[in-house]
Order: sequence, then C-alpha cells, then structure tokens
Amino acid sequence: MQFEVLKKERIFNEFFKIDRVDLKHEKFDNDEWIHVRRYHMNRPDAVAIVLENVETKKIILVDQFRYASLKQSERNGWLLEIVAGLIDHGETPEECARREIMEETGFQVGTLKKITTYFPSAGISDERVHLFYAQVDNSCKIAPGGGVQDEQEDLAILEVEFNELLDQIEDGTIVDGKTIVGLQWLALHQRSRN
Repeated sequence: MQFEVLKKERIFNEFFKIDRVDLKHEKFDNDEWIHVRRYHMNRPDAVAIVLENVETKKIILVDQFRYASLKQSERNGWLLEIVAGLIDHGETPEECARREIMEETGFQVGTLKKITTYFPSAGISDERVHLFYAQVDNSCKIAPGGGVQDEQEDLAILEVEFNELLDQIEDGTIVDGKTIVGLQWLALHQRSRN
C-alpha cells in the first residue's frame, strides 16, 4: 500500500504541534486512490510505569487533576494514574522512567522491566507510550515525591491493593488509558505465574 502527501501545513506550534495534512493513499479493495485531510499532533514520547511495592503488596498510583478530563470525568477532573511523564530531549525511556518515579513518588528503582510500546491515540497523535513494570520496597523511598513544583505538579501518592484497582477499572473509577493497559498487563502476568 502506498500514500502521497500533497500538502502539509503547521497550524499550531506551541507545547505540542499540529499539522493539517492533505494526502492520498491506495484503497484496499481496488487500484483506486482516496484523497483525505488529516490532522497530526506531534508530541514527545512518554513513559508509564506500573510500580509495585512488594513489601506492602500494593500498587503505587498518583492522583492528580487533569483539565482535559474535566468534562467527562466521574471524579470532576481528578484521575488515578500509574506513574508517567514525557521523555525529555536526549533522554532514554529508561532514564525518564527512573526520573518520573523519583519525582512523582520519591522511590528509587533498580530493575525496570519493559512491557511494550504503543500508540495511545494513533488517529491523531504520533506520541508513543513506553510501558514499564518495576518493584520497590519501603527502603527504596528516599524522597517525598508529589511532583515537581516548578512544573506546577501536585500529586497525591496512593498505595492500593491490586484487586481493588481491577474493581475500579470495572466500575469506571479508573479511566486513564495507560493505567488500564498497565494494570491489565499485570493481571495477565500474575495469572500466568499461578
């Protein structure tokens, strides 16, 4: 299958960038081409980490206000999420994961297990999420966490029983995509260990 970009125009250029793209691509069912207009949001890649405290046998989450979720959120804009953040220029996903864990929770991690990399919204954005799993215990807590003040982050750190989190996915309390993907991976992983 082939495509051709006919015109590309940057229509927004701030924290993220948006391009309006006119293109054509081959159709699946014959030799014809279809002309379409698409909008492309350019965003940095991100990391997300399922962080398990093996001493308390709980998953560490953050609770934070997300303006974009305000209109549709059951919790009035507040979301329960796994640890996550954007990858800085020149930073590897692993370096970012360690930095975000420290900034958000105050835990220092050893081994990171790479789960997968995926597009959370491929219909509009080129952002990818690099998903990791890490274990800590209480001795790994070396800073207060809670986010970076210079970035206006204000995070509550929670440790929650895993089965309770699965219930919160089912009842709609947890609605964040990366959190659902990460916790579902953990559910499958734990089932395969039993």
